[in-house]
Amino acid sequence: SRKQEVVTEEIGKLVEAYGVTELVLGYPKNMDGTAGPRAEKCEKLAETLRERTGLPVPAQIAALETLPVRHTLRCASEEMKNMLLKAFQGAR
Repeated sequence: SRKQEVVTEEIGKLVEAYGVTELVLGYPKNMDGTAGPRAEKCEKLAETLRERTGLPVPAQIAALETLPVRHTLRCASEEMKNMLLKAFQGAR
């Protein structure tokens, strides 16, 4: 796993390079509505990203976001798809 500071800095650079106006995090809330340790980490990351970028960082329940993300990726340019894939792979 990568250090949050490194991930935050890399995301900040992408925000600046691409003129991003909002970041959205998948919020790993349990299907029973409870928030576990991963949700707490997500909240900390969202706060750090807000501080780093000055952007709003709303959280979306991750389990409910699969279809909209797939649609967005289908509509995205190849360059954007490659950038998103690279960022995703780097964050794992």
